[in-house]
Amino acid sequence: MENGSLDDVFSDPERKSRLLDWSTRLRVIDSIAQGLLYLHRLAKQNTCIVHRDIKVNNILLDASMNAKISDFGIAKIFCPNLMESATTKGCGSFGYIAPEVLLTGTFSDKSDVYSLGVLILEIISGTKAWQLWDAQRYKDLVDRSLISAGENIEDAVLIRYVQMALLCVQANPEHRPNIDKIVAMLSNTEALDVPKEPPAYYNVQVPTSSNHSGAVTPTMFYTSISS
Repeated sequence: MENGSLDDVFSDPERKSRLLDWSTRLRVIDSIAQGLLYLHRLAKQNTCIVHRDIKVNNILLDASMNAKISDFGIAKIFCPNLMESATTKGCGSFGYIAPEVLLTGTFSDKSDVYSLGVLILEIISGTKAWQLWDAQRYKDLVDRSLISAGENIEDAVLIRYVQMALLCVQANPEHRPNIDKIVAMLSNTEALDVPKEPPAYYNVQVPTSSNHSGAVTPTMFYTSISS
């Protein structure tokens, strides 16, 4: 794609400032959500395609900065009545993986929704979000480069996107909206719920490559975005 991946753009401050103004960031978020809507509801009749690795590296940007979801190497197709219970060996990228995937290996459309929520927070700010949201300091979430550029960011729009992202990263999959509701929320046709809890954090036991005895080392992974 002409502009590479979203990760490529974020890694280059000059390109990020030039290519990702506020309206473009919103368009990128909207197009990712529309892509997931297609995968979860429209791509195959009576089935759901779960991507399982939504992250900045797998979001490609065309010449007009429209986002395209890429890398379907670990995607799975589920029947609608099995989406929440289907299990498979855990995989994906730390920082974007829903807690139930690491803890039980369970994937569903809601695990993609969790990854989308993390991605939205990253697109908006590149910082931890819950503490600022809880203190109603939502404007502090906005990328400083957007403020420096004098972008006109409407409070109502910012609140809607951040609140929707925090709903996506709820620890309990049942508390996350499905992709249909997310698209409706982004188009301002659906009322937003209030997040029930901070973004998920969880303890997991992960094997170490240097330990050949089969023992595991306790490691904590948590939903946070590096600045």
